[in-house]
Amino acid sequence: DLVQAITDRLGTLMTGFYGHLLDLDHLSVVFPGDDMGYRSATMVSPRDLRTYVLPWHKKFAAMAHEHGRPYFLHSCGKILAIMDDLINDVGIDGKHSYEDAIIPAEDFQKLYGDRIAVLGGVDINILSGKTPEEVRARVRGLIGSCGPAGRYAIGSGNSVPSYVPVDNYLAMIDEAHRLFDIFGARVVHRVGLLQPLDQIVLVAVSSAHRGESFKACEFLMDYLKTQAPFWKKEATPEGAHWVDARVSDDAALARWGIAGANAA
Repeated sequence: DLVQAITDRLGTLMTGFYGHLLDLDHLSVVFPGDDMGYRSATMVSPRDLRTYVLPWHKKFAAMAHEHGRPYFLHSCGKILAIMDDLINDVGIDGKHSYEDAIIPAEDFQKLYGDRIAVLGGVDINILSGKTPEEVRARVRGLIGSCGPAGRYAIGSGNSVPSYVPVDNYLAMIDEAHRLFDIFGARVVHRVGLLQPLDQIVLVAVSSAHRGESFKACEFLMDYLKTQAPFWKKEATPEGAHWVDARVSDDAALARWGIAGANAA
């Protein structure tokens, strides 16, 4: 009864918090942190997590989806015992926090990458204890292994602690940006009711050379059409349907060396 009362109290508070959060115009994703595992197993039994914790995450995910936002989850530890629950029942759209000693991001993607996004993957032990070149090598390996399948975003495997050398952190970011010679990029996707001919997506890239900017924009657009989870429902006189990737979208992505098989 005490555990139920505590989780209900926290869940109710979080419901109110997310209600206010989702009213913000520029919110792009709901991304809570809720560590549920140790290195060897879940912190409490999977049964108790299903009883007391996951129903609240299911509620939060539904709130996010109702507002057109994806629901990502940061959770450390070995939680494979509840991953199918998190994907099939809770409805998470992406998972963050990977430690190679538990499960490398590549292996996780093979198990679940066809259903959710894989976020991060550069183990903090590598980021904190290796050389910048070794960090770069790990970044290249992750992009090479996870990138072609899609639904992948390179980044740190966990929250970045203060003992991570700045040079290593910058090496990770720099290596990830080397695909194009750009200063930075920003993607904004509108949400809510849109009319025909309304502008939906803004892709902005800054670079010293316009050719690199144009090329990076083309890549981002091709990638977003097929690999990035998004929700768009078209309403016509014949009825409503959810928009999916087309064969032509997969073909456009293939020119960047990414094999897409997302068309319905």
